[in-house]
Amino acid sequence: MNSKDKQFLSSKFPDFVPIVETDATTTINKIYYSGSIFVSATDFTFICKKFDLAYKIPWSDIKLFKTKTGIFSNKIWIEFGDNHSFIFSSTSSDSVNSIDVLSKTIHQLKSKPNEVDAKKFIEENKSLKSKISKYENLLLEKEQIIYDLKNPINEEAIHNNNLNDNIITDIANDSDSYIESFTVVGLNYEGRREKLKKMINSMKKNDEFIFLYDDLKGRELKEELEFENRIFEIADYESIPGVFLEKEPGNEYDVNAIKVMVSNDYGNFQIGYVPREIASYLSSYVDNITSCTAYVYGGKYKEMDYFEDKIKIGEKPYGLRLDLFYHH
Repeated sequence: MNSKDKQFLSSKFPDFVPIVETDATTTINKIYYSGSIFVSATDFTFICKKFDLAYKIPWSDIKLFKTKTGIFSNKIWIEFGDNHSFIFSSTSSDSVNSIDVLSKTIHQLKSKPNEVDAKKFIEENKSLKSKISKYENLLLEKEQIIYDLKNPINEEAIHNNNLNDNIITDIANDSDSYIESFTVVGLNYEGRREKLKKMINSMKKNDEFIFLYDDLKGRELKEELEFENRIFEIADYESIPGVFLEKEPGNEYDVNAIKVMVSNDYGNFQIGYVPREIASYLSSYVDNITSCTAYVYGGKYKEMDYFEDKIKIGEKPYGLRLDLFYHH
């Protein structure tokens, strides 16, 4: 969790009491924002301190809420107000599942306010309870949940002064829109991984990323490592701009081959390929891609060595994971 986002949340909404919090990215006017989601019993909030972005949506305004969790990608879809929508990507399936549990509890209580006890509802609903892991005690024991659910505050959505209703993307409303997530392959050829590392290092120097353990020292860092086990310098929800796909019909090994390209202020080169099994059907829809987000993974990290009782520094090769939105 980005501590700067949390501080920004407190400054914007001092009375906000988060129950679940997680990293997240979203697209607004085709611009990618990496930030944090903070959820209370009354509001769903997205914060991106880097761009002074704060968006708070009361649960009462949310008309549709869906989640999808997987190995590489965890999604949250929200529709609210007058046909507005958000799609969020998170690295944590635990927190996305917990937010899903909370949303279902709120919906149930709203439909039968005099009959439902939120805590009892979660405990008795096996399908919901099975989704909760590290947030289980927090969701089941926090009295604030029960109090806020039974004493809702009727608030309007609060927008950052720099925003307006037109910035909300409508991609989630498109019934023909599809999502595809995959790891880029072929980085070990033609010096592509070295080019990627050089690009990321240049972006680091220009403060394009927020470093996860930059402000964590001593005991604080140890506590974080006990919880996360390993912390990378760059979070895997940070993205690289200017990544796009390009078909390569002349490829001698695969007529459906799709190259992954990058073109931005830091470089212009091929990073790799779409995996063959995905390219076999995606090649028909390359021209229909509405957004392509390239998330960074790997790099320097810190982890706890429990045998020597000290923090060690390591490094893994950088790679990219792509999230595509496209239509048929």
